[in-house]
Amino acid sequence: MILTRDSDNFVTLSRRSEIANRSGADLFISIHANASKTKRLKGFEIYYLSEALDDTARATHAAKNGSIEAQKGRPSSFVVNTILWDLELTEDRRNAIELGNSILDTMDVAKRDIKSARFIVLKGSRMPAILIEGGYISNKEECAELGSEEYRAKIADEIATGILRYKRKYESSGGFTD
Repeated sequence: MILTRDSDNFVTLSRRSEIANRSGADLFISIHANASKTKRLKGFEIYYLSEALDDTARATHAAKNGSIEAQKGRPSSFVVNTILWDLELTEDRRNAIELGNSILDTMDVAKRDIKSARFIVLKGSRMPAILIEGGYISNKEECAELGSEEYRAKIADEIATGILRYKRKYESSGGFTD
């Protein structure tokens, strides 16, 4: 396990995924506390990188620009790399969703859902990546719980259990998602 920091100093969101990439991490998990203007909102949420239009646009652009080479029977290395990148990104998303669901299934707290988003902290990762919102600091009850060392240890144990459950499933499938 590699932590992006070990004290209360800020590490930029893009730098966090750079650290994971450089270390050769298998998974990237970014843990945060949520907030909302609506004080009654509460619960644990998990996000994975959404499949956005810009991903599709890049693949379409690569395919169009590589069509001349493909017509000669030789797809350009750019087209091949784009296809490989798209396959890898798609598999990473599937694995991130499975990881997120595995963690949510182990949590004994209020849960909201697993959702997709274009968070900067997830964009640069080159492995399955999730962002965990571990409760709302804007909710009086949840904020008090998050202030408890015992509660945070419980949450950490449940997250670890979900990760290990995902790992066992991943290894038993030979690394393939459903």
